[in-house]
Amino acid sequence: MKYSFLSEVSIMNIQICKQCSWPMELSSFNLCWTCWKSNQGYQHIKSDLKYKKLQKVIHSLLQDVPDTNGLNDEIHNLNIQILQLKMEILNLRCQQNIDPQLLNKLIRFCHPDKNPNREKEATHITQNLLNMREK
Repeated sequence: MKYSFLSEVSIMNIQICKQCSWPMELSSFNLCWTCWKSNQGYQHIKSDLKYKKLQKVIHSLLQDVPDTNGLNDEIHNLNIQILQLKMEILNLRCQQNIDPQLLNKLIRFCHPDKNPNREKEATHITQNLLNMREK
């Protein structure tokens, strides 16, 4: 089994020792350093004990890796919200720049009474223009 552990500095590839089942560095060998030494009949020294402790630390860190499956959907939803907010900002900027006299002319021009063939569209546009005038 192999893990890819992302850190701020780099990506560290990790595999699992076939004998002790603790994480180890990515290697062409199936055994970690301390298991290999034990199989060869070598005695463990302090650095071997430190290595075992580090394996346990890496194991606990791997258990704390968050599940990122739903993050793409959340990112998509946040991007949609950003676009909606940008549109609102743009609408507010447009509302601030319209001259009140021009706005009154636009309301009269777009009024449904002046556009009997397009009454539904004219009503919608006139309502939006009236809302802009009230703000």
